[in-house]
Amino acid sequence: MTTVKPKGRAAISTAVNPIEYFQRLMLAAVLGYFFTVEVAGLLGLVLTNIMIRSEAAALSAMLGFLLYTFVILWAFADRSLLRLWITIPGGALVCYGLSQSLATGAPL
Repeated sequence: MTTVKPKGRAAISTAVNPIEYFQRLMLAAVLGYFFTVEVAGLLGLVLTNIMIRSEAAALSAMLGFLLYTFVILWAFADRSLLRLWITIPGGALVCYGLSQSLATGAPL
């Protein structure tokens, strides 16, 4: 006797683990937000060296909206959860460290 594999929407809903989906949702919404905030802050800090501070803040905020959208899409498109768990929080911590280092005037 052969088993019939579901196709279409039924196949997608049976293939997704609820815990994996919840992890991706938290990575996208919560940690993706912190990653975007840190990247936008670092970008704003770097851009103040080449343009007016208000324009640097506006540009980094606009690019932050784009980055947050891409991080959300990436969190659900990537197959490897481990890669997401390393890259998103790790990138946020690296950007935080760099921005704190630049804000205090310490050399890189």
